[in-house]
Amino acid sequence: MGERQTWETYAAAWGTHSPQERQRLFEAALTPSCTYTDPLTATRGWEELETAMADFHGRVPGG
Repeated sequence: MGERQTWETYAAAWGTHSPQERQRLFEAALTPSCTYTDPLTATRGWEELETAMADFHGRVPGG
């Protein structure tokens, strides 16, 4: 998978509300030990990232 496809796959994970779909996208684009940081959040691994994404959707409906 090229860089653009990896990015698009990762970005698609932010757009889905389905944990199962996020997991499928994570498997395609991220290593299990991935890290994510923004000014409010720091995660390590798929489980923490999935939780952060779900929390984001709870705070920002339609985001």
